[in-house]
Amino acid sequence: MRLLLPASVSEARECLARGAVPVGGATLVWAAWQQDGFPELAVSLRHVPEANVVSSESLGSAVILGQIDDRVPGVLRRAAGTVGTGAVRRTATVGGNVVGSSLRCLLPAALALDARATVLEPDGVFRTDLAEVVAKRKVLLSLEWRRPVADGYRKLPAEAGGPPPFVVAVAVHAAEDGVGRRLRVA
Repeated sequence: MRLLLPASVSEARECLARGAVPVGGATLVWAAWQQDGFPELAVSLRHVPEANVVSSESLGSAVILGQIDDRVPGVLRRAAGTVGTGAVRRTATVGGNVVGSSLRCLLPAALALDARATVLEPDGVFRTDLAEVVAKRKVLLSLEWRRPVADGYRKLPAEAGGPPPFVVAVAVHAAEDGVGRRLRVA
């Protein structure tokens, strides 16, 4: 397997056009690759600037969960803080968690924020909803949302290897017309 490390969106698109398989969620797909065989080409977005953004209204897919800080809404920060162990949070990425993992711990928080996804394909970059990203396993470049007025997150304890834990994520946004509020619960 040859790992490609593009430094721009255009280079990443070229890698995908050559048939490179994204390595987001590599900690989870590694076992499958060992069983089913490794791809000839793989691509990581870790050096693509758009995949490394951390701000009050966006989060890149190559951002490591342990690097999510108070620049993002609390609902996402708290969700990231509950993923696995410290060792997992030091290696797992946003893209791997949202697209590559079956647990998708960040997904309820992103849904509560009404986040949209910017995805990468060989023929371009476009925005779509999270349902399409998850259903079609799109190559996530980043998540974007409007800053909430308030938010919250709660994850109940669960046994490792058992059923997924119960999670509730909420976000309140000012209405687009400036009158009233909109509550989203996931």
